Amino acid sequence: MKATPVNVRAVTTFWQGMLLRRAELPLPPRGPYYWARVPLLVGQAFELAGWEPLPNGRSFETWITKLLGAPADVELVSYTDPGRGAFRYASLVGRRLDSCLFLAGAAVASPPRDAIAALIGSEITGEGRASVLCGHFRSSDTTDDTDRTVCACFAVGLRTLHGAILESRLTSVAEIGASLHAGTNCGSCIPELAAILRDARATVGNLA
Repeated sequence: MKATPVNVRAVTTFWQGMLLRRAELPLPPRGPYYWARVPLLVGQAFELAGWEPLPNGRSFETWITKLLGAPADVELVSYTDPGRGAFRYASLVGRRLDSCLFLAGAAVASPPRDAIAALIGSEITGEGRASVLCGHFRSSDTTDDTDRTVCACFAVGLRTLHGAILESRLTSVAEIGASLHAGTNCGSCIPELAAILRDARATVGNLA
């Protein structure tokens, strides 16, 4: 096929998404979007990107249910922010994470796939439901604070931040974002990132 002529053109995408499911369910329903399947240690993941706007109303709800492959007895947890074009869903069966779906506009990033894949099939209780939608999960009986999650959107922990600041001599929150993506999505962790940076600089002196 090396000599086969092709015609290539860029496709503008309106949204991107990530779907993770524990069960080997049928492929995602057909529609105006691209998908690619990635096998996981537990279940499978799908990277999604649509070249038409997301559906709305009841058709959107039906489409979400089909993507999740949720059974009738599922417990569905959701977070929606239509203003930013962010939609997140997690389905739990018997208190275990069965599937989850993250949809966002092209300018809004999804959590790292590996961080979510590690949770598939795990028991999620209490406040852990909201943590899953943030893209991380920290057990309530964990008392070690040395690697607590600081950036929930990208599952960046305190230990990782300290290491990057020292090893790469990061001097600003912007440089932290460029290196680790921390603080580049919702922005709620930026004040804490600035404080961590100040503490690190005070400990080792001026890193500039």
